[in-house]
Amino acid sequence: MAGLKRADALVAETGLRLRAEPILARLAPVLEGLDPSLQALGRLLAEEVARIGLANETLRQELAATRRSREDWVKLDPLSYIPGSRRAEAPPPPDSVVMTPRAENFAGAGWHGPETDGQREWRWSGRSGDCATLLLPGLGAGRLRLTLHMIMPFGARWNAERSTLVINATPVALKPVSPPESGQPVLQAEFELVEDAALGPISLVLVMPRYTAPTGGDTRALGPGVMRVEVARAEAG
Repeated sequence: MAGLKRADALVAETGLRLRAEPILARLAPVLEGLDPSLQALGRLLAEEVARIGLANETLRQELAATRRSREDWVKLDPLSYIPGSRRAEAPPPPDSVVMTPRAENFAGAGWHGPETDGQREWRWSGRSGDCATLLLPGLGAGRLRLTLHMIMPFGARWNAERSTLVINATPVALKPVSPPESGQPVLQAEFELVEDAALGPISLVLVMPRYTAPTGGDTRALGPGVMRVEVARAEAG
C-alpha cells in the first residue's frame, strides 16, 4: 500500500509539473509586470488549473478501464479466465512477451492509433495528456527486463529528467541504451515481481512531455511514440 501511494504521488507530481509549465510560460509576460505578491498568486492559480486538468485526465482513464469488456481482459491475460482445474497442466509462462503498435491485445490509454511511414510502425503518446498506460501479459514472478523501442516526434530528443515510469505501482528507473541524440531511443528498466504481484498483467504508466511541430503541419501535441515493447526474464539475457 505504501508503494502504491508513493507511485501515485510520483505520477501526480510529474503530471502536475508538465501541465503547469506551459501555463506558467504563457503567463510569464503578464506576471513579470505585477507586484511580487500577485505574481505568487498567479503561479498558485496556474498550478491549480493544472491540478484540475490532471484530475480530469486521471478520472477519464479510470473510467475507460472500468468500461473495458471481459473480452478485452481475456485477450490480454487469458490464463486468468481459465478454470483452475483446466489450468493444472498448463505450461509455464513464456520467457518474454512482445507488444507492437498493431497487436490485437494492445490495451492502454493515452495512445493515438497505429501509424506508419511504410517501413516503421508506431503509436504516439499524448492523445489525452502527458500520461499513457499499457498492459502487458504477465510472465510470473522473478526479475524482468523491460525494453522500449521509441520514436520521437518533431525532431525532439528523449528527456529523462521530465519522464517517469511506474510498473505495477512501483517507480522504476528507465535508462537509455541508445545514443542521447537518437530520434529512436531504446530504453531499458529492470524490476522484480514477487509471487503475489505477478498473478495478473504487467501494468506500465509512462509520464512524458508532449511536443508540437515548430513550423506547422501536424497540429497535434504528441508525446514519444512506441514501436515495440518487450518484457523478458533478466536471467534469459
